[in-house]
Amino acid sequence: MESGREFHWAIRPKENPNELIGMISLMRKVDDNRGFWLDPAWQGRGLMSEACNAVTGFWFDTLGQEVLRVPKASGNAASRAISEKGGMRVIWYGERDFVSGRLAAELWEITADEWRQQQLPVPEAD
Repeated sequence: MESGREFHWAIRPKENPNELIGMISLMRKVDDNRGFWLDPAWQGRGLMSEACNAVTGFWFDTLGQEVLRVPKASGNAASRAISEKGGMRVIWYGERDFVSGRLAAELWEITADEWRQQQLPVPEAD
């Protein structure tokens, strides 16, 4: 972290800030820029989508990066949904080693321009 190559944030509930319920990280690695986990009891509440949006903004706007790439296991439907909601797209399919072993994998990507375009307010219809 001191070298500015990795950034890690704890996710804690507002009502109990001493309770660790997840983590989200950014890394300046080739094809591996963001990772996260969230306690299953807290999933489905939009917390990780909110955290991903915040750290993606940090990646592009503060660190000045041009592309964010996120590898994930193909069978991880919850993680896939977060990437889809965040406007990312799959750019590669294959296999990759994960903590749980070698699995089918995908590499998701979004560019700074694509992400910024999503952040613009939608004009109201007359």
